[in-house]
Amino acid sequence: MDRVSDKVRTWRRLAALLVVLTLALTACGPAAGTEPEGTADPNLALLTWHREGGLAGFCDELSVMGDGRVVVNTCRGGEDTILGEGTLTPDQQAQLEEWVSRFTAVDIEQTDPATADAMTVRLALAGRGSAEATEQELQAIRDYVASLYLDIGRLPEGPTPTPEVFQPLPPEERVFAAARAALAARLGIDELTITRQEIVRQDWTDSCLGLGGPAESCLQAITPGYRLVLQAGEELWEARTNLDGSVVRLVEMAQS
Repeated sequence: MDRVSDKVRTWRRLAALLVVLTLALTACGPAAGTEPEGTADPNLALLTWHREGGLAGFCDELSVMGDGRVVVNTCRGGEDTILGEGTLTPDQQAQLEEWVSRFTAVDIEQTDPATADAMTVRLALAGRGSAEATEQELQAIRDYVASLYLDIGRLPEGPTPTPEVFQPLPPEERVFAAARAALAARLGIDELTITRQEIVRQDWTDSCLGLGGPAESCLQAITPGYRLVLQAGEELWEARTNLDGSVVRLVEMAQS
């Protein structure tokens, strides 16, 4: 009888030990068929960038999915057209995952205060962290997006795409962008705070656009270009450019 009791007690101890081991193994890893915490949904966009508007009629978007896929598309002409698809490199994937795990969700929309040709740009990051991204870190994300767009969204070599897919910037848009960038750099302000009040074609009397300094040697030849009036806060500035905007001269206008 004692031997039977001993066997029963032994089996009970073994059964209890198996239960403990089973619970311990369950706690060490996820149950079969469940997704580990923190794993990105492959169909979820972790990073999106969208721009719309401007004289050129932009309507472009870039999406980076949880599995590293990158899709660049345009909606110009009212139709959604894919410009390119690709996959993040291991370094790019690691950088994105670091941002997602460290930062809180980011959703920034900036609109050019211009009226008829206003441009809206939106940047969104599906962050799951607790840190707020600084302006410098946000700029790093913008640079990351720009690099992906140029690499994956660039147009393939071959016949010129139809206007519905690609429309080069008109001259007025190019010179405005150049003049606005030059004024923003001079004043140390954000380009989006500068608006265009006027733009007209203008033939300048020399290669310095009529604003050459005493030490400059300006070619005395008619130089076709543009004259713009830009507003930065309460200040009005005259911008003079050549035809393609590669030369920009700025002068502050007297306030009436």
